[in-house]
Amino acid sequence: MGLNANAFVTVNDLTDAGLTGETAYLEALINRASSLIEKYIGRSIKSATYVEEYDGNHTGMIALKNYPLTAVTSVETITGEIGDPDYDALDSDEYSLLNKDTNSYSQPGIIRIARRYLGHDRYRITYTAGYATVPEDLKMACIDLCGFLSGSAKSSGVKSETLGEYSITYGNTGDPITSSGIKFVLDLYRTPSV
Repeated sequence: MGLNANAFVTVNDLTDAGLTGETAYLEALINRASSLIEKYIGRSIKSATYVEEYDGNHTGMIALKNYPLTAVTSVETITGEIGDPDYDALDSDEYSLLNKDTNSYSQPGIIRIARRYLGHDRYRITYTAGYATVPEDLKMACIDLCGFLSGSAKSSGVKSETLGEYSITYGNTGDPITSSGIKFVLDLYRTPSV
């Protein structure tokens, strides 16, 4: 099976933390935990290059989806017909970067477009964002979540049952992010909602 590219930790990190099992099982735990964390956060954590299109909002400010912003390769206006667009590159003096802070947990990179381009409706931006290495608090959160997921797999199912006025109780049916106690760490990295 192997670890996914978005894996936050290694099998050695789990075994160092005291989790044991077959390598394939531990890799599956890591993949699941890393995916759950990124889904909760709402973005990728590891550094990658993105090519994204944004609607112009006539303010000249575009908040990029992924962060921390590390580099902008190009900003282009999109013109032409739908299905047959033309791309016109802006020079680097026709846009500027705000919030380029690699230490920021949840501050999106913002591009300010020069005034003369404010009438454009669409932009295509190529940029690099994310962390070169996963921050230590996210690694620990992933290890904690792997431990929780491992324990919940062993203790899931019916916990108790009553026959008179029939009732049933299931084990570990809650949200793993909240139940594992890592929510407060992940909230630091969560994409702010606008």
